[in-house]
Amino acid sequence: MRNTAIVALALGLASTSVSATPIVTSNKWKRADLQGLDFEIINLARNLESLELNYWNQGLANFTDDDFNNAGYQGFRQYLELFRDQEIAHFTVLKWVSSSSSSGPHLLLYQYCPEHGHHSSCQDKEELTKSTSPQSLSSSLRMYSEAAGGGFKNCTYKFPVTTPYDLLAVGQVVTTVGEGAFIGGVANLTSSPARQTGASILGNEARQNSLLRQYLGLDYFNAVNFDTPLTASQAYSLAEPFLDCPSSNPPINFHLIPPLMANFTSGNPPHNAGDEVTIMWNSDKVYLGPDVHIQFLSDVNSIAAPLTQSSDGQGTVTLPEAINGTAILVATNFNGGGPIPDKQNFAIGYLVVA
Repeated sequence: MRNTAIVALALGLASTSVSATPIVTSNKWKRADLQGLDFEIINLARNLESLELNYWNQGLANFTDDDFNNAGYQGFRQYLELFRDQEIAHFTVLKWVSSSSSSGPHLLLYQYCPEHGHHSSCQDKEELTKSTSPQSLSSSLRMYSEAAGGGFKNCTYKFPVTTPYDLLAVGQVVTTVGEGAFIGGVANLTSSPARQTGASILGNEARQNSLLRQYLGLDYFNAVNFDTPLTASQAYSLAEPFLDCPSSNPPINFHLIPPLMANFTSGNPPHNAGDEVTIMWNSDKVYLGPDVHIQFLSDVNSIAAPLTQSSDGQGTVTLPEAINGTAILVATNFNGGGPIPDKQNFAIGYLVVA
């Protein structure tokens, strides 16, 4: 079965030459100053958008039209270029600058204001820098750096991608995590510009995810009725293996959950309730006691399933009913309702069900 585990592979961008569609700007955009938890959540979102931008650039650098066509993904490279351009726009809107004030770092966020908006948050509009000509990758990255207020330095991004299939398969996981991060983050944001901007990016991420899943032959709706919210710590932990960021960047101040690997014991998607899933974790770093089970997060379902530990760092679990798409799996002893508390997320991973 072809399933891509989260492992570390180096990514190089600097020598790549591609073009980027500039952001269409308007005086309907204004800047909003974020602090506290709003800053922390949008800082995580900004890191995720940075990761995605570099991910699609890797695909453009490494694979040609013929590579995609020969792999059975006819015409996909044009969408790859679109995804890259969308991530430049997302990152630019989530621009931040450092502040020397006693309240700590700030983030400058752009909010769209209606033509005749009278809400207080829509006063004192400020234009984004306008550009109308195609950009080379180097100028795109300059734009990317400028969008970060000059303070953000590119991370080293590590992706397990050697084939066009890998690019799409890992990409649908990356966009699933991005969706979940925005959905979960909205519930904790107090800034209306941040909520509005997050929602507008979320819809775009969902379309990217659906297209990737359709090309892969998966259920391209991913979830039947709802996309799956993630806590900030869950989203950060799923993305963290890809990241190696300089210490000068604002830190991501959320709890880091150790990784968990999950694969169906046999067969390919789509899978059905009752299928066996093999679970693996690093027992040197993660202790899963006898009271630990696997919580399946899918759609808006959070369903517990017993974990049978067969050896040190390995066990099995049975796929419950009502789990589909790309599910998130958490090893936990939490039996309450609502999101799993950070410290009771003992290990986290994902599973491609259908």
